[in-house]
Amino acid sequence: MRAIAVKEYIGSTAAFFAVEEGMIIKSIHPKLAETEGYKLLVEDKILKSLGEHPRIVKYRGYQNDSELKGLLFLEASHGDLQHYIDQNNDKIDIPMRKKWCLQATEAIQYIHSKGVIHSDLRPENYLVHRSLNSLDLQLCDFGGSMCRDLGVDGRGLPDPPFWNLSWESTVGTDIFSLGSIFYTIMTGLWPYKTSHLTKEEEEDKWQFEDRVIALLERGIYPDVGGIIGGTIMMQCWKKQYHNADDILEAQLKLSQGLT
Repeated sequence: MRAIAVKEYIGSTAAFFAVEEGMIIKSIHPKLAETEGYKLLVEDKILKSLGEHPRIVKYRGYQNDSELKGLLFLEASHGDLQHYIDQNNDKIDIPMRKKWCLQATEAIQYIHSKGVIHSDLRPENYLVHRSLNSLDLQLCDFGGSMCRDLGVDGRGLPDPPFWNLSWESTVGTDIFSLGSIFYTIMTGLWPYKTSHLTKEEEEDKWQFEDRVIALLERGIYPDVGGIIGGTIMMQCWKKQYHNADDILEAQLKLSQGLT
């Protein structure tokens, strides 16, 4: 199986190539192979343990080709959630946003039931894939994840505003991140971001992260007043959920008009 010449996407540590129609391979940058190569092994073990699930990226095994080594995946039809929101925010209706919040939780509920902590939840690590007539979410990128039962730890942590400021990866790490993912899905913006700034006025990455950390250290969270599911977001941030099951229950009650 040979890679098509065009690169699909270049990330911070990985590159994605099309290998055939509907199939991509994830490979570590050659310069990072010695320091980051273990992440592919972590991801391989975790994905094999998770198996097939509607909310998990479709994994097709490790390719050990002499020209290109890496993890094989079925390609998501609409790319990652962050890119989709950036390109289509004005076209996404409320029922779709609510469904995606529910599906984001379903993915975490499932992996936690298998003893896996994702450790790097952000909108970019959810994929948008068309199933029949529905656009649904699939969780991906388990290279930084950890699972004690499997004896693997990718030593990943989210960036602000998806990070709870704890250096230990726990269930709470993912739950906090979910609150910020819900906020992004429902508003089209990251927590603590504003649409009123021009591109020239936008903070750079480090300024933004420093500001977010300072606010979180003081217990200051984004205003969720008037946002559907805002109470759920706040409870994720304030560590008021012990597990993803509780979040899912709250979301189902919200969708049924019981809260």
